[in-house]
Amino acid sequence: FSPLPQNNIQQVFRRLHALLVEEYSGEDLQIIACPSTEQINLLLSVN
Repeated sequence: FSPLPQNNIQQVFRRLHALLVEEYSGEDLQIIACPSTEQINLLLSVN
């Protein structure tokens, strides 16, 4: 097992978040509850 590079994880979530904001309404985004880039950065910085 080798850890994933943090940059890749951040890039994927950045793209995912941009796609979700483009395609879904504010209410749908609340239901989806995808973490923001800032939240992902906080989670990754804990380790």
